[in-house]
Amino acid sequence: MSADQPTGFVSCVKVDNQTFGSLDIFNSKKEAEQAAAKNACNQLNITGVKNFKGMLHDYMFRATCRHSPPVHYETTMSADQPTGFVSCVKVDNQTFGSLDIFNSKKEAEQAAAKNACNQLNITGEKKKEKRKKEKKKAKSKKRSGSEACFSQIDFGSDADEGRGFNDPYLRNLFTDILGGPKYLQFGTWAPYYYQIDVECLLNASKTAQEWTEEPAIASHYQRVAIQVLYPSQLCYNSYRPTGKEQTKQRHLEIMGYKVVHVPFDEINMKNKATTLSEKMDYLHKKIFD
Repeated sequence: MSADQPTGFVSCVKVDNQTFGSLDIFNSKKEAEQAAAKNACNQLNITGVKNFKGMLHDYMFRATCRHSPPVHYETTMSADQPTGFVSCVKVDNQTFGSLDIFNSKKEAEQAAAKNACNQLNITGEKKKEKRKKEKKKAKSKKRSGSEACFSQIDFGSDADEGRGFNDPYLRNLFTDILGGPKYLQFGTWAPYYYQIDVECLLNASKTAQEWTEEPAIASHYQRVAIQVLYPSQLCYNSYRPTGKEQTKQRHLEIMGYKVVHVPFDEINMKNKATTLSEKMDYLHKKIFD
């Protein structure tokens, strides 16, 4: 605990008979110890731990065309300090020493490898950059592949919404069914911004009435919302509307509409399985029955 601040903490770390303090007061022991360790690293010029032996081994492995790398370490006890170790590494008939005495063989060999890397200008940066480029390339390839796959999938009906009242063939077909252009309206908007392909009014005897937007008059008739459904608006391999279209249908029905779903394939001009008269009969039953 700090004498100046009862709720604060200070710390010091001892490294080889040297003491390094935290230089400030901190709220927790952990922060104080981290600050002391940081101060020690700065004073001892410790910038980070690298595996110099691995860097040297990889460098020679590539340089010798992936044959057994000619790297050999000689580590012995120090003559000046019986408990210390010194090491040297031989690389292509060149010898690089550890330049100091260390407490363990591992530290001595790492120091010798570090000296060799510095003398041979081996930084390992090229390998890191190569790995970064490879990872970036792999991510880019994976992303582009995913985009290509997803671009072939239609996740919604927004792209096809409104196509029904823009197709001249369909406009003529519905106009003929309902008896003329004055009995229907294309591309209307229901409350809550629901777009309707074709809208018409039916009386009690189920015959088309002249279209009007006057609420007082239209309220006496059945409002019919005809929706032309394209493949993206239908469930896979069926004529069942997607969840979005079914939700739209329920909302329109709550607002008083009779919703008529017409799959485009059933009335498609290119569908030679049925004649034009059969298509007309199909639409007549869907709308008036």
